[in-house]
Amino acid sequence: MSAHLCSALEARTVQLAELEGAAQRLRVVLTSGRARERGTGREGGDAISLTQHPQLEEVLLDGEAWAGSVGGTLAEGERLLLEWMGAPHALVLPVVVGLRTWGAVLVTREQAAFTPDEIALGQVLVAAMAPVLARRDVEGPQSALADAHAFHAHAAALISGSLVQRPLQLVVARIHWLRQDGGGLGWEAADEVRGRMAALLIDRTRSWGDVVVAELGGDEFGIVAAGRPSDSLEAKVAGVREAVRGMGDPVDITWGSIEITEPPVHPRSPEEAAAAALQLARASRDLEPSGVRAASPGAGAPVPDELVRLVADVFGELDAMPSERMSHRLALVAERSRGAINGALWWVGRVEEGVVVNVRQGRRPSGRGAVDPLPEPEDFELASYRASADAAEGLAMHTDLTRGDVQERLYLAAAGFEGIFACGGYDPDAHQWLVEIFTDAQSAPTPWLAPVLEGMVQAALSFPRGVDVPLQPEEALPGEPVRLWSVAD
Repeated sequence: MSAHLCSALEARTVQLAELEGAAQRLRVVLTSGRARERGTGREGGDAISLTQHPQLEEVLLDGEAWAGSVGGTLAEGERLLLEWMGAPHALVLPVVVGLRTWGAVLVTREQAAFTPDEIALGQVLVAAMAPVLARRDVEGPQSALADAHAFHAHAAALISGSLVQRPLQLVVARIHWLRQDGGGLGWEAADEVRGRMAALLIDRTRSWGDVVVAELGGDEFGIVAAGRPSDSLEAKVAGVREAVRGMGDPVDITWGSIEITEPPVHPRSPEEAAAAALQLARASRDLEPSGVRAASPGAGAPVPDELVRLVADVFGELDAMPSERMSHRLALVAERSRGAINGALWWVGRVEEGVVVNVRQGRRPSGRGAVDPLPEPEDFELASYRASADAAEGLAMHTDLTRGDVQERLYLAAAGFEGIFACGGYDPDAHQWLVEIFTDAQSAPTPWLAPVLEGMVQAALSFPRGVDVPLQPEEALPGEPVRLWSVAD
């Protein structure tokens, strides 16, 4: 609970305190960070009397946050509370479970007062995690499943923290019954299977860092934890899978996982990034309940005839447009490639001082199925996406929800796409370009499109080399409307 709140709020100390109603006091039960010695004469230093601090009692009863700073305008009760917390800036966030105030999260720091945005962030995180905080941190290791809301909140809080030192590790496991009536066991026995699996997941992940195990619904369980740089998520998941297999129940279980070790570039919202990470984990689940993935085409598989015809047609069209602007030539390659696989969207961008600037775009014509709504192209820093940076140097790239650079995959999941093909390079004037083609559920992508796209992009960039017809300058492009292309019926 505490470590990622420390990071999200840039706090020195985060403490969980339980409200002891009979004694009318708030008692600290868990501390993270560098706790300063409490003020003297305050009931041993680990508890605070509500009768002596009416402001705190009011905060807890109302369920609202309280923040105070040394030097600010404070009532006597507020001044005593700040003194007891032992820091120049303090924040109290009530923990409400159901309709009852269970306790509070106490946050302190040295440098600056808590801003309204930080207070709001703290309230959202604590409110979402309240059931887990009240159960797990007082009773010790988790003893019951969390719900999906707490699962998402924990993942978002970890993403808000230091992912380099505490990578987000997210695992999903789904039960596949052999028959619709609970695997032929009957519903009551099926519930027992779910219960055994839940208990086993909780038990086998106790050693994982800052872990929450949750029931996500639909016979799906989720595990979200803060890893360590030296951890092997694959090995940890393999150990849990082996233990679950030992249950001996007549069910099949598919597993998926994702690890995020650096702040997401897109989406920037921790909550949206957590949702995208869950989608990637689900997409990576075993394609077969046995754990065996479907085979992909081997290196010796023939190139489909459709792609052979595509290349011939594109080369012929490029030959007929020697004086066209480079963006038009690349747009031709992009649109013909998109049409070959019924792709959703394509962008053509030019790299300017490390930023990919969109200059042309096109999408699937209406009436043939489409992502709704399609995201608008945004300029982006090439260094933020390593695979795209390689593609802009001329190396073809194919990424989908199950494979490829995590930053690219997070973007795909958040934008509603299922895959991307990309390639770029340099034109005769040394301008750098990037072509991207996005796929969705209606697309029919083939892995062979990546090398075929590379050949067509390079042909568009290098030709006409040596032809005595100057290329049209691209400098006028920013003032032009973006040209939309479509497949001719």
